[in-house]
Amino acid sequence: MLIFCVSLGMSLWQLSVPEFLSSYDSGVYLAATIHFVSGVLPYRDFTFVQPPGILVLMSPVAVFSRVFGTHDGFILARVVSSVVTAVNAGLLAWIVRHRGRLAMALAGGGLAFLPVSFFVSSSLTLEPYFILFVLLSPSSSSTATPRVKRPVRGASSLAASSLDLLY
Repeated sequence: MLIFCVSLGMSLWQLSVPEFLSSYDSGVYLAATIHFVSGVLPYRDFTFVQPPGILVLMSPVAVFSRVFGTHDGFILARVVSSVVTAVNAGLLAWIVRHRGRLAMALAGGGLAFLPVSFFVSSSLTLEPYFILFVLLSPSSSSTATPRVKRPVRGASSLAASSLDLLY
């Protein structure tokens, strides 16, 4: 939980620093998502070179931006990406929890403070969402507890199909 909070604080701090607020891809993904919500289909009606998963994931943000304006939608998309980046760090720490607290701190902190994470945590890019779905598969298969010896049935296949949607 501490790793999640530290990563979230770092990501939200980046949103307040003007130097971190520049990413060309963020505008492209949000504009494509707004077109997608408006009924304009990618690959048929406009050129979109990425897989369609980001459009589906950001559809609620696009609906929000159609109601409140693209500026506010853009801010919301960046905040959502910051939260996903923090969830990634916390989830990785949780996955390695059986290795001890040091492993949790190194894995979660390493992901949270990786230089690439600094770049993508405050912008709308594919990487935080891809990492989230990659981490969902082992975390769902490691849901066995001391009382329940087997993992939840179908959880890994749900995470894998979510990953297929994104890429």
